[in-house]
Amino acid sequence: MRVFLILVLTCLSTSSAFSQSLFWVSFTDKGTAISERLADPAAFLGSEAIRRRQMYGIEITTQDLPVCADYLFSVKGHAQQVLMFSRWFNAALIKAQPSELHELRALSFVKSVKEISGAPGQIAEIKELAQAESFGKADVQNRMINIPEMHSKGWNGAGIRMAILDAGFPGVDTLSGFDSLRKRNGIVATYDFVDDTSYVYGAASHGTRVLSTIAAYLPGEIIGSAPGVDVMLFRTEDARRELQVEEFYWLAAVEMADSLGVDIIHSSLGYNAFQDSPGYQYEDLNGDRAIVTRAGDWAAARGILVVTSAGNEGNKSWHYLTAPCDGDSILCVGSVTRWRDLSDFSSVGPSADGRIKPDVVAMGTAAATYGPAPRVQLSNGTSFAAPIVAGLSACLWQAHRSSSNMEILQAIRLSADQAGLPDSEVGYGIPNVMQADSLLSTEVDLFSLTIAQRQKPVRGREAMEARSAAAASHASSGLVSWRWDANTIIIVLPSENIQVSKVSIKKGDLTVLSNPDQMSRTGKEIRLNTERWLPGEYEITIDALTLKDKVIVQVPRM
Repeated sequence: MRVFLILVLTCLSTSSAFSQSLFWVSFTDKGTAISERLADPAAFLGSEAIRRRQMYGIEITTQDLPVCADYLFSVKGHAQQVLMFSRWFNAALIKAQPSELHELRALSFVKSVKEISGAPGQIAEIKELAQAESFGKADVQNRMINIPEMHSKGWNGAGIRMAILDAGFPGVDTLSGFDSLRKRNGIVATYDFVDDTSYVYGAASHGTRVLSTIAAYLPGEIIGSAPGVDVMLFRTEDARRELQVEEFYWLAAVEMADSLGVDIIHSSLGYNAFQDSPGYQYEDLNGDRAIVTRAGDWAAARGILVVTSAGNEGNKSWHYLTAPCDGDSILCVGSVTRWRDLSDFSSVGPSADGRIKPDVVAMGTAAATYGPAPRVQLSNGTSFAAPIVAGLSACLWQAHRSSSNMEILQAIRLSADQAGLPDSEVGYGIPNVMQADSLLSTEVDLFSLTIAQRQKPVRGREAMEARSAAAASHASSGLVSWRWDANTIIIVLPSENIQVSKVSIKKGDLTVLSNPDQMSRTGKEIRLNTERWLPGEYEITIDALTLKDKVIVQVPRM
């Protein structure tokens, strides 16, 4: 099923929408591989749009191509908000302070920046119709791990049960952002282990904001990473003080969740120091010492996927992760910024016995959260990166119900952007749920799979902007050409006498391990079967004794 972005006019309140000025940002071009992308209009136009053009003899031109996604991503870093973008004008309407425009104008792909005078009664805002959604302020954090693509396939966590252990959930019983959760009876169990009651809608609001990154559904404002998931809400944390008894509340909640048939346990809680006991030392975080760590590993042994936050100790004297993140069967999640570099507060590894921790990272700096007030706010912490990944795991498991909890965990690790070069800051990197989906669909043994990777992906604002600029100017030498034939890419060499030593395939920073059975050569032509490839842009490099050349191929959404 294809999903298309449609621009519609929407009235916005002038009382808050125009506290900054509006600017129209025009771009120099539509990015790279123009001719190849135009050769496959189904990647960006609906079948009826193509039929209409064919009927009336209307040429499909560069003007029909979408605005370059890398350009838009960079522009978002220089604006309060991108209100809409136009492929026909190759431009975007942004809201920004005039003082922010100097760096924007300096970007190599920005043609001009013009202020829109006055406050028009109507301005354009993006709405995703059909099967798609408008994620609002949660757009960046969800797109970073490819959640919208998973939702477009119908995988939103439905049928998965997730227990959330936290400090309270005020507003979840009344806020409109959780209406869909309540109306479908998606809250299947509640219990407050601190006060020994089934009522959990009081105390601290941390749990409400954590839950919102997973299950909030307020199109245009915030949509969580798994809005279809069913939840169990357990209060195990007393936010007024830090006592070791909370580890036992955590254990009790895990056991209750197990008895109620939970699939996933998520906890944005971490333990190392207590007010009433000596707490843990770093050497205790070896996967076998802390109560919550042992409880989490035991839950995993019973088929439950346990996801927890790494902790916010990165810029403090402790520095390291907190329990239960040291568990060897627990998915530990750290935090990055929107520029994909490590958040300064994110706790780091390794575990005391030298294992890679955290496992993966997601956006936890300025993450969009909701509640307990009826508005979206930006929050910082691994507490918000981890539930975004927990939602990813729910979508993935919905799509692969026959997979085990550890297969889901391993697929998430291997899908991440530095899976071949993990470290103790971001672990395996930023996961890609569609890559994980592909791995689970094609690989028999994920635990023996090796990811080949020569260098780590670029991280940080300056590095990513430089990469976008380089990509815009990239072009091949033209010695090698290519064409489509159904689901097959045909690489055409200059001569059939050329002896090719290697064909390398990359999608972004990831090296694609193509199945040899899906690659063949006849004469001058190398044929690559793309049936199991993810949609997007691929760089295919041909290495031979007499040449080295590359082509950029855009694989459409099927």
